[in-house]
Amino acid sequence: MTTQNRFYSNIATVTTLANSTGLTPSGTSLAVVSTTGWPISFPFTVRIEPDSTNEELVLVTAGLGTLASPYTITRAFDGTSAKSHAKGVTVEHGFSQIDFQEPQLHLNLTGSASAAHGLPSSAWLGGTEQLISSQVLASSGTITFSSIPNTFSHLRLYILGVSTDSGGLGFSDVALQFNSDTSTDYSYHFIYALNSTTVSASSAAAVSSLHVGFVPNGGVNPTTGSGVGTCVVEVPFYSIASLSKQATFQSHASSGIGAPNNFQAGTGGGIWGNNTAVISTIKVSPANAPNTFAAGSRAFLYGIL
Repeated sequence: MTTQNRFYSNIATVTTLANSTGLTPSGTSLAVVSTTGWPISFPFTVRIEPDSTNEELVLVTAGLGTLASPYTITRAFDGTSAKSHAKGVTVEHGFSQIDFQEPQLHLNLTGSASAAHGLPSSAWLGGTEQLISSQVLASSGTITFSSIPNTFSHLRLYILGVSTDSGGLGFSDVALQFNSDTSTDYSYHFIYALNSTTVSASSAAAVSSLHVGFVPNGGVNPTTGSGVGTCVVEVPFYSIASLSKQATFQSHASSGIGAPNNFQAGTGGGIWGNNTAVISTIKVSPANAPNTFAAGSRAFLYGIL
């Protein structure tokens, strides 16, 4: 079933058929004696000979409803049959079962199923943020989101993980690349605190990825180990081709091992050169070799209207 917006009126007068020779089953022009209070926008539903065995529903799509400019109608609407109607029979504006069935389709379908009955994808969002995709690594590796729809205004990425880098008690930056671009087309800057006393800054220009946070080294599954890092990355206006693509982030990581290198937190942002391409792919990986997350690491990508 394909849905469409229809129009209604609470003050439409009940009238009669004015076609001089009545209406044949194939006729597509409808004139009535009065259109007082009837909808002035199209389409809307009309009942001919309502509450009788000869009742037919028609959909009005254009016209004024007069003999000089009759309504253009679609016959046998909403499962009824096209019938012959004599001049003078009752005609009224009304509604039918489709007005109740369509909202039920909306309630019972989700996500991309909106295409089954023509509703826009935004009709299915439970608020302004919708989960696009999520990934949980069963073994060590990187995380890539592909075929990102361009139907949202902004992206929000949540990352929780641990790097497989075994080097000491430190942390690895989290690297992000757009649209499989591995060229030196990224620049970033962030500030961070290590434990409670050290405040530092890091920046880079013309590098092969954005650094958008940090996770601890060690390679221990974050669901069983004591150390883990989290990043929240915002990518505004990712779907507007005329704008350069930037990202901002907030991040915190704990090695779960004792002082002095056990906590790190920071914030920052970066830009994807002057690239204005719509973002369709995002790859996430630790910046330290071997550039993989431990099993159990995960990321969730949301679209924001």
